[in-house]
Amino acid sequence: MKKLSVLVPFVLSACAVGPDYKREKTEVPTSLPTITSGEQEMKEAIDVHWWRIFEDPRLEDLVKFAVEKNLDLEVALARVDEARANLGIAKADFFPSLDLKALAAKEKVSENGPLATPLNKESVNVYQLGVNLSYEIDLWGKIRRANEAARAELWQSDFNRANVQLTLVSQVVSTYFLMSSLDLQLAIARDTYLSRKNSYELIDKRYKGGLTSELNARQAESEMHAASAQVANLEDSVNRAESALAVLLGRDPKEIIESPLVRGKSMRELAVPPKLPNLLPSTLLERRPDIAAAEQQLIAANARIGVAKAYYFPSFSLLGSFGVESTDLKNLFQGPSQSWNFGLGLAMPIFNGGKTGYLVEAATARQRAALAQYKKSIQLAFTEVRNALKSYDTGRNAIEAQKLQVEAVKRNLYLANLRYKNGQSPYLEVLDAERQLYSVQLSLVQSQQARLVSVVDLYKALGGGWANPESNNTVKNN
Repeated sequence: MKKLSVLVPFVLSACAVGPDYKREKTEVPTSLPTITSGEQEMKEAIDVHWWRIFEDPRLEDLVKFAVEKNLDLEVALARVDEARANLGIAKADFFPSLDLKALAAKEKVSENGPLATPLNKESVNVYQLGVNLSYEIDLWGKIRRANEAARAELWQSDFNRANVQLTLVSQVVSTYFLMSSLDLQLAIARDTYLSRKNSYELIDKRYKGGLTSELNARQAESEMHAASAQVANLEDSVNRAESALAVLLGRDPKEIIESPLVRGKSMRELAVPPKLPNLLPSTLLERRPDIAAAEQQLIAANARIGVAKAYYFPSFSLLGSFGVESTDLKNLFQGPSQSWNFGLGLAMPIFNGGKTGYLVEAATARQRAALAQYKKSIQLAFTEVRNALKSYDTGRNAIEAQKLQVEAVKRNLYLANLRYKNGQSPYLEVLDAERQLYSVQLSLVQSQQARLVSVVDLYKALGGGWANPESNNTVKNN
């Protein structure tokens, strides 16, 4: 008999079906152009606490309070915890499953069956105690792909949490500037009302003394009431801004109703930050959490294709059990009561109506949608940066022009009053000059607010104001 001189082993090489993730190539500019005008340059590395550049301690306190109390952020944090738990569930599939089984029952077996009830007994007692073991061999990488997807979804949830925080901080700062702007507009409106009230009282005395016409008196009265209405409207706007900010801060209902918001610096006191350097690297946008979240969503969808494709192939499982079984409780732990088994199980779909193919098609479609969403997030990021940079630069020019306009209109009002007092022009010229001054003063304040908000938009567009999860332990150890 010829002996075998060569041993041929059977080796199973573990692999993972489905596509491996590769980052989609996107054509982006190497840098983001800005325009300088001799102002102090800002560091390219964006400070996480960028709102401190406005040098308002009250604003810093509000941002800190919002990050601690805002309910939207609390929801986002809960979703991170949920995703972390889902990753733990996916990891559990790497390990064997061990289950305890116990049974105490009375049963009657069919007398015509293969296992008939013992003679003279209508039923028997059955006692069982043991453990079952099962372990799926991840031959095709289904479990590994599922873990890859779960890990990406955890990162995605944490980047989404970071994006909520970034948006929250931007909204708090912008709403704070809106409130400061409305406070200043309200002050201007009240001063205008007092001025028009004094003018009306003076002209009414002149009318009653026969020194001017009733038309002038009624025009002055009309302008006084118009100013009073504008004061009331602005008071309502200030109240609404306070309420919006209170919600962002996560205040309790009692605080929203009973505790007015304490102000910090006025609009005129807020510092305008220095200008950006001539060139900003496009890599700054990689710190945007919405782009990072979109990419992690794409990674997860890509891995889910592998999970779906794994159902085309047979699954192998190690199975086993050990325990004791007896019809008499006192004999349950005796040697003859022992039972055990072990073996290799195989399961493979033969026909399921095309279900597996549809699973793969659905997973592939979700991957295409995630890819499109990822590309769109990059497009929107560069669009937001482009718009923010332009607003940031042109806002300064608009403010300077409006300041000159205010001075010109003030001079025009002075001359109109002088001409009216000398009888050289009707009172209507004075009213027109007063209206114009009020309008340009409000426009200047609104432009100053828009300039500050453009700074907020720029920092938000560049992804400032959040800590990269890679630098902390949020998902690092999972």
